Amino acid sequence: MAPKSGKFDATDLETMRLATAIVEVMKADSAAKEDLDEEEEEEEEEEEVIEEDTDSCESDQKWDVDSFKDVEFNSDGEVDDEEWRRYVRQCYKSEGFDVAVDFLPKSSTMIYTGFNPVKLDEYFGPPKLTGRAYMEKMVKVIIEKYNESKGKNLVLVDIVRTVVKMADGVKAYITFMARESPDGEPVEYQGKAEKKVWQKNIHPILCRPASEQRKID
Repeated sequence: MAPKSGKFDATDLETMRLATAIVEVMKADSAAKEDLDEEEEEEEEEEEVIEEDTDSCESDQKWDVDSFKDVEFNSDGEVDDEEWRRYVRQCYKSEGFDVAVDFLPKSSTMIYTGFNPVKLDEYFGPPKLTGRAYMEKMVKVIIEKYNESKGKNLVLVDIVRTVVKMADGVKAYITFMARESPDGEPVEYQGKAEKKVWQKNIHPILCRPASEQRKID
């Protein structure tokens, strides 16, 4: 029954108070959720910044920059080690792309962590990748970058050989065969990529037909 004009029913008053309290609780919950969402967004942004910082391309990983360009070979006459000079000469002459086991110093007294050939069909790295499988992953990244930047349609055929430097990660100098068109003959290419130990992704550095490599006597 409705209350008489000018009078308040106690039950109606309690109902109004309860409704008001519920609204206030809902507002408080909504505000708390908004604050939590904002905090989560800020945390996600911070995580993205951290990931970007740990995986950003470093100054020595710039695309299409040949680190051997304008570098002149120095036989270092002060070093009395013929094996060492022969090894360094081959690294320079091939620009890191062709350093066979025969060129590695065997009796040298000098310590080196330089260019080493990869045994493509043997275990190279986790999870259970052979040298060939690991280098195919690196070449995939190289070719994607090359096709994007040059407007090409290069397709990998096979890995020929790989030389690596592993001072602070894996820097690979990969010689591979690729087709420049679906019906084209395989062409020899050279690609360079690196993944430092603190980086999440492989960074492509260089890709070119092997014929474009400078000739050094």
